[in-house]
Amino acid sequence: MIHVAQTVAVNAGAEPKLDAAQLWHGLVMKAEDPTRFVRGIAACRILERLPDGLVREVDLRGTAVRERILYREPECVTFVRLNGAELGFIRNEIVRDASGELALRFTFDLEIAGVAPGSAEEKSLAAQRADDYRAAVEGTVARVRELVREGRLAA
Repeated sequence: MIHVAQTVAVNAGAEPKLDAAQLWHGLVMKAEDPTRFVRGIAACRILERLPDGLVREVDLRGTAVRERILYREPECVTFVRLNGAELGFIRNEIVRDASGELALRFTFDLEIAGVAPGSAEEKSLAAQRADDYRAAVEGTVARVRELVREGRLAA
């Protein structure tokens, strides 16, 4: 099992400053249409809307991946992988860092089919996924900031 948790500062040296409501709205937008937020996702189709989220299928680097998205408004979106070679969850959580500044923590726990637990291959994949997900989180924050700057996302 690959487990990674990292926290990314949201407003460090960036303008315009985002608030938690804008970030939350951006996370929901990312859940509904990740193609605008995450490199590697070429398409997304919402299969079902639920009271606390949705079920979607994304084209992730040429592979159809089905996910159940759970909203815990206004602070957390969890992506539960329902099929594919990498099963588990990815969580995006709006938090405050030690100094009280807005941050986005991402956590994931994934089991990768055919990869031995604790192996060098698993460690290598963990580092690669950590880089990929950090880039996705940073890209999400940048996209939300861009939408705010363009006046297309308000608190």
